Amino acid sequence: MEYTINLRPINKGKLLAAADVKFENQFKLNGVKVFAGKEEGTIFTQMPSYQKLDPVTGIRGYMPVVVLSKGLNERVRNSIQEMFDKTVFNISSNPSYLSRENQRVLDVLVKNVTPFTNDVNNPNLRGFANIAISELGSENKIHINSIRIIEAVNQESGQNYLAVSMPRAKVAEKGGTFAYSDQCHSITTDLRIAIHQGVISEYKQKIGDYTIEDGLNEGKTNTERNFNEQTLNHEVEQDLNIDAHAEMEIIE
Repeated sequence: MEYTINLRPINKGKLLAAADVKFENQFKLNGVKVFAGKEEGTIFTQMPSYQKLDPVTGIRGYMPVVVLSKGLNERVRNSIQEMFDKTVFNISSNPSYLSRENQRVLDVLVKNVTPFTNDVNNPNLRGFANIAISELGSENKIHINSIRIIEAVNQESGQNYLAVSMPRAKVAEKGGTFAYSDQCHSITTDLRIAIHQGVISEYKQKIGDYTIEDGLNEGKTNTERNFNEQTLNHEVEQDLNIDAHAEMEIIE
């Protein structure tokens, strides 16, 4: 699986930079954090994460939104180290793959769907899904956790439909305001459709109800944003001042 990396210098304490990674020019991972390592000139990386409450201990911990398979993770990490060594801000594992005819077909596997209807504060939330995106015939995989299934309403027809929301983080902006930003998302229509159809189909099968409309063609082109922001109150409040847990190395 080929990729390009764009590096954004930050230099805030141990946090040196953030990297955005495009895989096969079809799927984008935002905000991989790059920290200074214990030894001079070394770095370590941290995937975007979200807070998860342990129901037994009551302790909140950080869980990765995306986990790369071992071989792919090592390649990406080595590329970021190479960028620091050469002081470059863009790198491609194989420039030829950027040509559309050279792009590989990516397969979407829905690993798990958990129906969820008990959150009184977020009545539009219908479930969570975990998926894996892989290159056909390859062991390289991108595992994505905490994808949300939302039941939204078409403002014109009043009819309910299902939409898929990729993981997002609450980001502080200037002036004390907040906005939600995608932690990862599809770039191409084909991959977006494959993710949507796979997740919604598995959800309908789990609940045994096929009557609710599929929101793939509702309203805006990107169904991941095709619902009112008020349905996103369950968004993880992720504080980007992450020095407190900067020593965590959570890429497997």
